[in-house]
Amino acid sequence: MQNPRPLPEPLPHPPPPAAPLPRSWLARRWHGWLNLCQRAERRISENFRVPPGGG
Repeated sequence: MQNPRPLPEPLPHPPPPAAPLPRSWLARRWHGWLNLCQRAERRISENFRVPPGGG
């Protein structure tokens, strides 16, 4: 007679962050990313824009 399958171990909870980052740092980081994205978007749209009068 075989043993019943052992119950799966409960998943360990993710450890709490060692030190919560200051919100200002996160905001600065986020705004930096947004600026990068917007700048790249503008550059791309400028590259693909058709010059007036049709190119």
